This record gives sequence, structure tokens and C-alpha cells, in this order.
Amino acid sequence: MLDIICDFFKTGVSKEDYEKLKSSLLIENQKNLVFLSRILTILLVPGIIFVYFFYGGFTPRFWIYLSLFCFLFLSFLLAHRKSKNINIHTNIQMYVFISIMIGFSIILSTIMTPNMMAVKYIAFILALPMFFTDKPIRISLYICACSIVFILCAICFDTRNILPLDIFQSLIFGTVSIITSTYLSKIKIQRLYYEKKWKTISDTDLMTGLNSRNLYEQSLNHFSEQCKKNLVCIFLDVNGLHEIDINKGYEAGDKLLKATASIFQSAFGQENTFRIGGDEFVAVLPDTSITRVQEITNLVYKQNNQSGISVAMGVSSINKEDDMDVCLLIKKAAKEMSEAKRRHYQNTKYNRRSR
Repeated sequence: MLDIICDFFKTGVSKEDYEKLKSSLLIENQKNLVFLSRILTILLVPGIIFVYFFYGGFTPRFWIYLSLFCFLFLSFLLAHRKSKNINIHTNIQMYVFISIMIGFSIILSTIMTPNMMAVKYIAFILALPMFFTDKPIRISLYICACSIVFILCAICFDTRNILPLDIFQSLIFGTVSIITSTYLSKIKIQRLYYEKKWKTISDTDLMTGLNSRNLYEQSLNHFSEQCKKNLVCIFLDVNGLHEIDINKGYEAGDKLLKATASIFQSAFGQENTFRIGGDEFVAVLPDTSITRVQEITNLVYKQNNQSGISVAMGVSSINKEDDMDVCLLIKKAAKEMSEAKRRHYQNTKYNRRSR
């Protein structure tokens, strides 16, 4: 039984995978924080007007509602301002937001209306935690803490006939909130995990570990946005792969491709390198001088030769002020690679009729 309860409060993914999901979870929490603070701020305006006229001016209830409005408006501004700078403070801001809202509901349900059932607190403790995602055990402990604070306030301020009912409802609905929030958090975490996993499979060439052709085609329209000065393309093709596959087997060919991909990725960076065909690799580098690229390509040639691998490469560059035609840039690099490949076969007198 204890094992079942412990499993229920786990995230459903490994610690390593959860750490990888943190940024995505923070982004979701940030979006929900902006949404909730905006909606509640708008809805509170008619509430303040109603309280002012119904309860007769500047009563304590009016000042509570006005303070809450100011807090919500400030939360919206902070959340909206930080939406482009997501970090760990997002979760702190999230818990502060929930705490203020639940604190407000506790005040209204106990101090302001000691002779009425705590409907406002129950609504907030059920709804608010479900909008945000965190480790289930952390959310559960937080809800328990809120329930303890509510029960203490109820003991201090509730009338005798309402107190037992409020305590009973806080325990029941606190438990319901723990179960629903934990369940929803686990679903969200696992959904993000599988989304990230499938995206990794889609965006990664499984044999070489380079970025896939799928990601390459998605990135074509965004390469120009990554540079301020120029964009450089390096196109690489492995010489003689077909003959190696025939003479030594496909395992030897795969091993050769993996070795080439490793050298290519180390030279030009994981984010910039793609496998777009059987033995064709492309790197697109923003704001890099041709001189520097030539130095790197010479190093790639040298490392491949030391590994017993023959490759042909082509390089092309385009400036930001020119018409940023990325497709033309890549075609030029491919053309230069084809010329290098032709020279290779001419110099080695390679017999390609068998291909």
C-alpha cells in the first residue's frame, strides 16, 4: 500500500528527464500565470465596484478587494515582463501568486464571514493548484500547509456551529485537491516528456546523432534570422561510400559515416550540423569569417584523412546586406563540393563505372 502511495506522488519520469523538462514546465507555468492574473484582474474590477456600493463605501472588505486588485495587476505586469526571460524565479512567483489568492480566500471565508461556510476557500484550493505544474509531492505539501493555515484561522474566527463543517470540508476538499493536482501534474509532465522525446527522434538522425533532414528543412527559413553579418554554408560528401558498402558491407559504411559525422559535428557544432542525405552533411554557420571556416575545413580534411576517410567539401558565404537566399547559398556550396569530388576522382583515377 505504501509503495502505491509513493508511486502516486512520483513524477512518472526519471530525475534526469525531469531536469530536462524544467524549462518547458517553467514556460507553461509562466503562460498560466499571465493568463490567470490578467483574467482575475479584469473580473475583480466589477467586484470592487459592487463591494463599494453594496457595503457602503470604504469598508474593510473594499480595501481587501482593492489590495487584491493591485497585487493581481502587479503580478500580471511582472509575469508579462518576464515572459521572455524564463528562470527558476517563475516558480517562486507562481507560489507567491497562489499563496496571496488563497490567503485572500481564507480572510474572506473566516475573518470577514465567520458565520458562513468557507465556499471561497474551497473554490480556490480546488482550482488554483491545477493551473500550475510542479513535482507532485511539492504541490501536495503546499496544499497541506494551506489547509493547516485555514484550519487555524477557522478555529480562531469561525462561529461554533460553522467551525466543524469548515474543518471537515477543508480536509475533504484539500485531499481532493491533492489527488487532482497530483494527477494532472503527472499527466502534464509525462505529456511534455513524450513530446520532447518524439521531437528529439524527429529532429535527430538516429545513426549519426546529427540534426536530421526534417529539422534542416524546418530551419531553412530561419537561418537568415540567426546572423547579423553573414551566413556560411559547408557542404560535405563522403567519397567512395558506395564502393565500401559493396566491398566491405553496410556495417563498414555505417561505421565510416558515424566517424565522419563525429568529426563534422565536433568541428562545426551540434546546433549547426545536419545530415541531409545518405553521405551528405551540411553545416550552416552565422557570423563566421571565410578565413576561419577554411581553417576548420582544413582540420576536417586532416582528421578524416587520419581516420582513413576521404571526403569532399564545398564552402559558400553570403552577407546580411545582400539578398539572403539561403537555398542559393546551399546550392553554391553543393556545387563547390561536387567540383571538389570531381577533382578527387580525377586525381586518384578512381573508376566510378561500377557505381
